[in-house]
Amino acid sequence: MAAGPAGRSVAVGRDADGALWVYSVSSGQAAGKVDGFACVLPYPGAGTEDLGQPRYVIAGLTEPEDPCVNVFIDDGHDAPQCRVHAQVWVSAPRELRIGTSPSLSWRDQTGTELRRFTLPPLTADMFAPSYATYAPLPD
Repeated sequence: MAAGPAGRSVAVGRDADGALWVYSVSSGQAAGKVDGFACVLPYPGAGTEDLGQPRYVIAGLTEPEDPCVNVFIDDGHDAPQCRVHAQVWVSAPRELRIGTSPSLSWRDQTGTELRRFTLPPLTADMFAPSYATYAPLPD
C-alpha cells in the first residue's frame, strides 16, 4: 500500500483470476491492472477534485530473481521511493503534470542502480477508459 496526499492511499490486490490490480483505498475503485514493469494508471480516489489537479499512480512487477528492493520515481519535482513487496511496487498518488516524462530507477538493497527507464511524456489521454500501460513485461 502507498499513502497519498490528505490520506488518499492505494493498494494492490489480486482478482479471482490472479491478476494484480491497483485500488483506491478510500473509494474502493480500481485504477487499473498491473501487467508490466511500469504501468501508469489514473488515480480513481474520491475527493480528487479538491486536490486541484488530476492524480496518477505508477505501479509495476519485478521478476522472482530480481534483486530490486526499491523503485525511485523522478518527475522533476521529487523522487519518492517505492518499496518492492512480493514482486510488486506502487507509488502514492502523484499530481499529473502534463508533458513530464518520469524517470524510474530500480535499485538493490545497497542503493546500486540496476536499470533506468524513462516513460514517454504524460498526457491527459491517460484518463481515458481505454488507456494502456507503457511498458509490458518482456517475454
